[in-house]
Amino acid sequence: MYYTIIDMTLNGGNGDVDLAELATLPGYVAGANKIQLVDSVQEKINAAIHSNGVNYWVMAQTLNGDFYSFLVDCDGVNNTPVVSSNLYPTDVVYSTMSFSRDGKCLVVCGGSNNWSAHVFDYNNTTGVVSNKRK
Repeated sequence: MYYTIIDMTLNGGNGDVDLAELATLPGYVAGANKIQLVDSVQEKINAAIHSNGVNYWVMAQTLNGDFYSFLVDCDGVNNTPVVSSNLYPTDVVYSTMSFSRDGKCLVVCGGSNNWSAHVFDYNNTTGVVSNKRK
């Protein structure tokens, strides 16, 4: 999972990547113009509103099933994730996830052999996933 930063003051107001600044950030991938947040994520990503009603949590799920929540605020992306681990067996591969409108519940649907839906509590103040229900 990667991101890049577009500086909207560059290129006559159309925006561009400031490579000099990008290269100073942790996780910078040289020659690719991006910042790596986490390796080996599943093909889904979603976002939930923070409890303050201004910021957001961007979440991905790794191949081993862990949830990685990244806080995004007016200062940018916090590259240190909140990791929620060991919530269900790692041999289950899910296909989609979605947050409730208020950002307090997460639903993950799919499976490998037996398709199912799991509902989790999501703490949109801390970014922690917990309390799996099937």
